[in-house]
Amino acid sequence: MYKRLALCKAGFLGVDKKANVCLHLSGMFIIKSKSISVAILLALSFGWGCSKNEEIVEKNVFVKGPDSTTPTIIQKPQLVLTIQHVAGNQPLEFDKRYTNERGEQFTVDVLKYYLSNIELIYDTATVYLPETYFLIDQGRDASRTITFPSIPKGKLKGVQMLIGVDAPRNCSGAQTGALDPVLGMFWTWNSGYIMAKMEGSYTKGNNPNAQYIWHCGGYAAPFSSLRTIQLSFNPTTIDTIEQTTVHITADVLEWFKTPHQLKIDSIPVFNDPSEIGKKVADNYADMFAVKGVMKKPF
Repeated sequence: MYKRLALCKAGFLGVDKKANVCLHLSGMFIIKSKSISVAILLALSFGWGCSKNEEIVEKNVFVKGPDSTTPTIIQKPQLVLTIQHVAGNQPLEFDKRYTNERGEQFTVDVLKYYLSNIELIYDTATVYLPETYFLIDQGRDASRTITFPSIPKGKLKGVQMLIGVDAPRNCSGAQTGALDPVLGMFWTWNSGYIMAKMEGSYTKGNNPNAQYIWHCGGYAAPFSSLRTIQLSFNPTTIDTIEQTTVHITADVLEWFKTPHQLKIDSIPVFNDPSEIGKKVADNYADMFAVKGVMKKPF
């Protein structure tokens, strides 16, 4: 439970979780421990704003820790996540033919998905970054680099993300930025967002150009395609001296295998919340892997 405090003279303000106040205050950090949660309203102007993929990251950060120690917030550490799409051990290229687990030859012409609700996992706490919604698009290089200019220092050992758009945002009316319906990732107000989509051609008999359209969506039972992933790596120090870049690969071959063996030709087209969409979402939740962590001086 969050406790309401009144420490305005020190720059602190209590927060009521149920009131959701914290989601709309800029430059705020919420430190959560076993006994207390405090919203720190900082007068500093952190460099939050547009990331390299042109999406906006709010200044809100929630820190959840196992004790009452307050993490130190610093202004200039920078975390960068880069995503490279691959097909097995090959870089993914549009119009190039690949072979999936069932022996089908296919191409990828469209690959898009959302990453959101990002949490940074430190050795002593978890930092939740609300209002983080990123549309990753193979056709737009800049979308595959995500930058966080201001995060707590400490030993970072992992990142947790939601593939898709959480239920509240599916029900929040007209959206902007990465969630703008004009980006082609929205069905209807009832069906909500497309969490991930892949389109292209595949070989069907003597036809090498049969079309497939796989659009995974649904934010509520029984056809939710929301999946949470956690990527771990050796603890790396976040400080004011070096920028940390986590290199991630996403393998499209995983869309067809583990835990479900799927053939394109069985259901070449689906574009609404469905059982097959759930199975594909189970599969692509396995496509991410950390390939390395690099450090470089600011």
